[in-house]
Amino acid sequence: TPPCNLAVTPNSLNFTFSADSKAVNVTSGFAWTATDNADWISLSPVSGNSNATVSVTVTENAGITRIGTVTIAGCGRTFYVNVRQDEFSVLSIKSIQGEGAYSPYVGTYQRILGTVTAVVPGAGYFVQDAETPWSGIWVEDNVNVVLEGNGIRVDGTVAEVNDVTTIKASKVLLVN
Repeated sequence: TPPCNLAVTPNSLNFTFSADSKAVNVTSGFAWTATDNADWISLSPVSGNSNATVSVTVTENAGITRIGTVTIAGCGRTFYVNVRQDEFSVLSIKSIQGEGAYSPYVGTYQRILGTVTAVVPGAGYFVQDAETPWSGIWVEDNVNVVLEGNGIRVDGTVAEVNDVTTIKASKVLLVN
C-alpha cells in the first residue's frame, strides 16, 4: 500500500466582511472528507478520492470579526484551515478618497453610507457623507434609480476611472 499523500494548502483564509469564496487545494490519492464548524461557512465538494479544489464560501458578515475552521481528513491524517472574516465596517468617503492622486483602496470591496447629491441617469451618481473636502465620491451604477437627497448604502469595488475615485456598485440600499 502506498503511503498517504494527503496535503492541504493554504492553511488559512482571510475574507473581508462581504460574501465571498476562496479555494483550498487538496492533494490526495485516497478518500478524504471536508467539514466546517460554523453556519456562515459552506464547502463544496465535501469529499473526494483524489486531488480537488474545495470552495470555501462565507456569507456576508454584519457583525464582529468571526473565526471558523475547515477540517480536511483522510487516511489517518487531519489538516485544519483557519478561516477569518473581518467585521462589518463602513469607511468614510474621505478615507476611501485618500490623500494622494489615487485611492489607497483601489481594487478592494468597500461599503459607504451617504446622501445622493447629483444623478446622471443611466450612468451613476455622486454620494457625499460630510461637508468637508474629499467627502464625495462617484458611484458607477446604471441599474438602480436614485434621487438627489436619497440616503444610500453602497457596496462595491473601488476604482480610479478617468482619474476619478469611483465605487462600482454591486449592492445598493436606500436608507432614508
